[in-house]
Amino acid sequence: MSTTAALVPLAQRRVALTARNPRQIAIPLLTPILFAVVIAPALTTALGGLLTHLKRNADDYQPSNITFSHIAPWDGTRLKKREKYEAMAERALRDLALWQAQRSALVA
Repeated sequence: MSTTAALVPLAQRRVALTARNPRQIAIPLLTPILFAVVIAPALTTALGGLLTHLKRNADDYQPSNITFSHIAPWDGTRLKKREKYEAMAERALRDLALWQAQRSALVA
């Protein structure tokens, strides 16, 4: 199901419940999208990996420092362990810089 198809029933229901002004309709619909696209860090970064770890089942929660197992797996060519971790770190730094630029543009 596409994002647009999922938003249509939510928008219709929101309009039916409270249609006093456009802001009451738009903010609840756009907030999750903005969080997912702009505010939430990429899963390939350490911050994104820790957020994913915290969202897991609370009954099984085990505190943990960051490890490469928290970061999204490497999808590129097969590499030796050290080279793979270096490639994952470079990818994380690129994604983190992009995330910071998006947040700066949003705040400015």
